[in-house]
Amino acid sequence: MEQWRQIVANFQVIDIRSQVALGLFTDFGPDGFAPIERRAGELTTLLDNLVDATNHMRR
Repeated sequence: MEQWRQIVANFQVIDIRSQVALGLFTDFGPDGFAPIERRAGELTTLLDNLVDATNHMRR
């Protein structure tokens, strides 16, 4: 993943360092998406970073 970030940086692409690994058996239940507690925090961080990056690109 780190090598990919270096490559896309050469093309002036904004990268987001946060990542979330979702599991089919742990984060999805019979009623749909139900992340475990730790994943909820990771998703919040990821989405916050994504919103910040999107706002930065609009400037």
